[in-house]
This record gives sequence, C-alpha cells and structure tokens, in this order.
Amino acid sequence: MNLGDVPFSELVDRSETCPGREVYFLKRRVLSSYHIFAGNSKELKKVLSSLADPASAQLRWQRNRQKHDLIMREVGRLLHNYACSIESLGCHVRAIMRKAYREGDLRELYDSMVDEVFHSPFAQFMQDLRDWATHRGMLPFGDRVDLEIDQGTVVRRKLGIVLDIDDLRKWKGWKAKSKAYLASLTVDRLEVLALVKEYDQLVHDFYGELDGTIERAHSTELSEFRSVVDEIGRRLAGRDKKTD
Repeated sequence: MNLGDVPFSELVDRSETCPGREVYFLKRRVLSSYHIFAGNSKELKKVLSSLADPASAQLRWQRNRQKHDLIMREVGRLLHNYACSIESLGCHVRAIMRKAYREGDLRELYDSMVDEVFHSPFAQFMQDLRDWATHRGMLPFGDRVDLEIDQGTVVRRKLGIVLDIDDLRKWKGWKAKSKAYLASLTVDRLEVLALVKEYDQLVHDFYGELDGTIERAHSTELSEFRSVVDEIGRRLAGRDKKTD
C-alpha cells in the first residue's frame, strides 16, 4: 500500500508501533553516548595540539607563568573528563545493548567485537585511567620541553603534554593487562596526544562498525519506520505551506 493513501492518524500510529522505532532510537542512544566521548576528546585534542605546536614555546617563558599555570589546570580538567568519558561510554552502551539483545546472534557478535577491540593491554590501560582519575587523583601529566641545540642555537623543539611512566607504575590499582602494557614500555614518558589519537581511532572504528551491524540486522524494520516518518514530515510540511 502506498503510504500516500494512508490516513494521517494511521501513519502516526504506525510510527509509534512499528518495530523499526525501537531500533532507530537504540541507535540514537548509542550515538548520544558516543557524542559525549567524542566531544570530550575533541576539546582535549585541541588544547594538546596547541601545546605541541612549537609556536607555543613562549607560554613556558617565566613572564607567562601565570597563563601557563591556568592552561595546565585546563589540561587537567579536560584530561579528567576524557578519562571518565572512556569508561562511561562503555558502561552506557553495554547497558543499552544487553537490555535490547539479551541473547541471539547480534548479542554474541557485539560481545565478540568488544572482546577483540577493548580487551587489549593498551585499551585496558586507557580504560583504567578513569579509575586513577576518580579514585587516586589528578593524572600524573607534565609539560615537556625538549630542545635540540646546535652551536648554541635551538634547531628543534619538541613540546607537549606527557604522562610520567614511573609515577604510573607505582599505582596498585592497574588491572593485569594494564600492568602488562606499562611493563612493555621502553620510554619514560607517554605523549598524551598520541595516546588519545590512538584510542580514539579504536573507538571510532568500533562504533562505526557497531552502527553498521545494527543497521544491516534491522534494515527492513528501519526502512519501514523511516518511510513512515518521512511521509508524516512531508504532509506536515505541506500543511505549513498552506497556512503561509
């Protein structure tokens, strides 16, 4: 039946009862949780990138000490929010998916995707940063200024925010895989911007694949729901034109 022939009241009823509605809003809830994480990440990376820019070297000068201290406090705030959003994203989406899919192929696929992506030593370390931030205190970050000098002239600057690995290793709260990750490191500092970019790529790819998996599993229901909603929108738009 052509939706154009369906009475408006019946279209509204269909939009509220068709199976695709629940799937559509499930996808929306997952996207909303991801949006929180992505927003915190974007804000943090913006500040970290600016502090890694050689042009920001003047911020470290003594006459700019007050401004530098304010920026470091802002880095601490953004880093705390980011670390917490890592954990909250996983908790939110896990609750959404387990409520919607208590069993079946899609639930099994979701669980296997989580195991593959987020149970690695690196991913576990990033997730455990939340526990440090909420239970131990401010993450042990610092502002690095490395200079390469040739015949008394600075020829290269390496700037940015880093985590001190020795300080990290002293904490007893790391899970086993996080300890393994820290034990595997051969440097004494971790560049926070590089960490954030690497983890963000994991998260971006995972949620893109999850959204596509849900879309493919419910393509028929979603197509029906969207068609009904589009028809309702088309008719409402037509009414608005008549009242202009």
